[in-house]
Order: sequence, then structure tokens, then C-alpha cells
Amino acid sequence: MTKKAIITSDLHYGITSPSRLLQLKDLMLRHDPSVIIIAGDIGEPAHDFKSCLELFSDIHCPVGVVIGNHDLYNTAGFNHSEELWNEVLPGIVKECGFVWMESESIVLGETSFIGSMAWYEYSSRAPELDHLPDDFFFASKGRFVSDGIYIDWEREDKALAAELLERLLKRLKKAQEDPSVRRIVVVTHVPLFPGQMVHYRSDNAYADAYFGNFTFGKEISRFSKVTDIVSGHTHRGIDKVIGNIRVQVIPSDYRKPDFIVIGF
Repeated sequence: MTKKAIITSDLHYGITSPSRLLQLKDLMLRHDPSVIIIAGDIGEPAHDFKSCLELFSDIHCPVGVVIGNHDLYNTAGFNHSEELWNEVLPGIVKECGFVWMESESIVLGETSFIGSMAWYEYSSRAPELDHLPDDFFFASKGRFVSDGIYIDWEREDKALAAELLERLLKRLKKAQEDPSVRRIVVVTHVPLFPGQMVHYRSDNAYADAYFGNFTFGKEISRFSKVTDIVSGHTHRGIDKVIGNIRVQVIPSDYRKPDFIVIGF
């Protein structure tokens, strides 16, 4: 019998109502999932993050959590976003009995689910802006995306992205070398391929730099057991095959949460 993984993201509790998220949960549970993964932008400030996860606390299957950029917005009086990243958010995830996927994988049968927030390092910038140095995108972030205003730590984007990639590659290598694992599903908040980027005429080209990490995509593609990559962040659904990997973006949007189903 085929098992099912349900992956959702961009729930934005506080903008999206609890009643709408409970409707989403009911729809998800109709698929009788063997695992659920929530791929970031769950709720900010932190009490909304916790309130959102508590809606799923009665689910009787493993629940993995990947956080998103909005979850790091320090809008509730913490010392800084570093406290959210290192202590508050992983503490809430574990308190709810869920899996903090930045450090743990979920293995069911022959399938390993491996997650990361991923992070942008400007490799997704619009081609016409390739002439601009990385320092420009770091210094100007607050002009183009809210992360530059509400995330208040000392970390540089490229350093954080490199750290998260190193962690992810270690878990991927372990799964790749494990003979009991035949399939790897990677879940990230930030998209990893140009083919995951959908443009509208009104988009600000400068903002592209903060919506993907194509270095992650290239590195993950080297692992032959990776069959699926699922991301959130853009709110714009995508489902296509790139190389030998099925690549999707979850079509969740503000007040319109959604999910995808993967059989395994």
C-alpha cells in the first residue's frame, strides 16, 4: 500500500485565520498521511508560530518542521532573531512533539525526508543584475524585502546559507551511503532552481536575489537518491521535472493555505 507524505508551507498564522488552517488540516488528514512536513513561514511573532503548530498537535503521524524567513522576524520583544533561531523556535517545535528538521531527518521505510530552511545568497538574482556585487544585495536588503527590517541578527546571508548547506550535505551524504535508504525527498523553504521561480509583471527584479538559492540546487542534484525537492516561500505553485528530480513549489498563499501529496 502506498504511503503518503503531505507537505505544506506559508501558513502565515495571524494573517490566515485559525479556522481556515483547521480546514486545511482536515483536508490533509483525509489523505491518511504517514508524515506531514510544514516548510516554513508558519507564524510570526513567536506566539503565532506556537499557536499554529498547536493546531496540528493531535496528529498521529510524524510531523517535521522547517522554518522560514518570516518565522525569524523579531516583532515580539526577544533579544534578537538569533535567540529565535537557536532557542525559541526549536524549543517550540520540540515542545509540540515535532521534528526540528534543520538537524534531524525523518526516515520511513526506504525513504528519507531531509529538510532545511535553506537561505538566499543572491545566486537567484535577475540576470540583468549580475553586474551588481553581493555586498549591494546585503546592504540594500531592507529596501527590497522585509527581512532586512525585521530580522535583527549579525549574520550575513552568504555565511548563513553556507552553514545551512554544509549541514544539509552531511545528512544527504549519510542517507546516500545508507543501503537501507532508496529514496530521498528534500524539503526547503527557499526554492533551489530557476525553474521554481515564477514572475509576475509587477515583480521587483531586485527582490529575486532573496527568493532562491541555486547553489543548493546544484549541490543537491549530485545525490542520485534524491527524487523530489519541495519548496515554499514564493507562494506560486510549480510542478516540473528538472533532470531526474521532480521539483515542486507549494501553492500556499496568504489566507489560502495549500499542500502537496507525495506517494512513497
